[in-house]
Amino acid sequence: MAFCDIVQFTQLTVEHPLDISDIVTELFDKFDEYSKILGVTKLQRIGDSYMVACGLFGEVNHTEKIIMFMS
Repeated sequence: MAFCDIVQFTQLTVEHPLDISDIVTELFDKFDEYSKILGVTKLQRIGDSYMVACGLFGEVNHTEKIIMFMS
């Protein structure tokens, strides 16, 4: 399982509300694409948080896949 969170997200939304929204959407869309390529299951995407897991359905090399996703 891996959990991603954007540092100082609240502060960035106050300072650059339109920019940060576009950036987060673009970033998480890329995460969605990459998770499909690697066979990683997206569990949750809320605000500035993104959570994935691997090995839930018996996948092999699940540790490798999570590490590749996070790199």
